[in-house]
Amino acid sequence: MTTEVRFEARQVLPPIEHLIAQLGPACHRIELAGAVRRGNRELDLVDLLAIPRIDPKRNLLWELLDGWKELLHGRSGEFSRVFYWPVSPDQSIQVNLYTARADTWGNALVHRTGPEDFWLYLVGRLREEGFISRNNEIIRLADNTLAPCREEEDFFALARAHVRPPQSRAGFGSERSSW
Repeated sequence: MTTEVRFEARQVLPPIEHLIAQLGPACHRIELAGAVRRGNRELDLVDLLAIPRIDPKRNLLWELLDGWKELLHGRSGEFSRVFYWPVSPDQSIQVNLYTARADTWGNALVHRTGPEDFWLYLVGRLREEGFISRNNEIIRLADNTLAPCREEEDFFALARAHVRPPQSRAGFGSERSSW
């Protein structure tokens, strides 16, 4: 049986901010997402979202990250990496690093900030408005074209939903009727 290791956010944030600073030169944009962004006090992992620099066909973010041989790497995909980042001399936390493009950032940030029930509710609202979310893209069903979603506010506008701050998204499932 595996015991889930939980960390206090205040213990995790300084090393994660250092990680973000090291990754920054390989990104156009990088931000915290997930439970950290929602303000959780305890964390078992950290989610980051980035727009990597591409030069001209090389993903500079993946090149930088893959070059850090001292990291314990987990899963790797075209749009994400999982690895473990030290938060103390003897402990590391799982980091899920996701990527987006500038025109899909808003959708990806809402999705990666979560929580899942909130995300699924908004995806349902998108469908009611004639859109779908696919691979971080918002697609207009009427003509199968991309609806740019550069910021979270763009996503909420497409879903015709009120912008809700990340800290008030947890526990959304029980409050759905008030939306």
